Amino acid sequence: MAVRLQWHIPEEVESFISELIQKVSPVSVLDVGCGNGRFTPLLSDYGRRKYLGVDVSKLKLRIAKRCFPYAEFINADFFSLNLKETFSLVFTACFICLPEVRVKLDLLAEKIYNLGRHFLCFEGFLGLKEPIPSIFERHGFEEISSMRFNQHDADVFLFRRKSFE
Repeated sequence: MAVRLQWHIPEEVESFISELIQKVSPVSVLDVGCGNGRFTPLLSDYGRRKYLGVDVSKLKLRIAKRCFPYAEFINADFFSLNLKETFSLVFTACFICLPEVRVKLDLLAEKIYNLGRHFLCFEGFLGLKEPIPSIFERHGFEEISSMRFNQHDADVFLFRRKSFE
């Protein structure tokens, strides 16, 4: 029986995200709030790139593990997770728009700064008190590229950490 991921990524959004991933050319990717793995093939380059997906939903991760056996997934709250390794790219999609995450944007930026060289996000940012670029620039990132997708009420941002050891 085939598993449906039941999540549509608009073609123009996926194409832009794909271009940005090629621009960064990551060796490893951390997908925060990976859910059922809807971005796993794109982010992992179908298993040719090291990929770690993190999500709090055991049900969604069961689907992801079944659909993408070549990828690694962890069931955890990202804010409680203590990862030792760093990643070329940290990615989020529809994670920042969660109410419990919106109140922790500074903490999110700090954690991502310590984990990755680049941060790519595809998010709906309606109602935020401060623009996302301001938050991440305050925490040592610089914006490399962005695009607004008005018809989807979403933005895609790519940030680079200003210094990376």
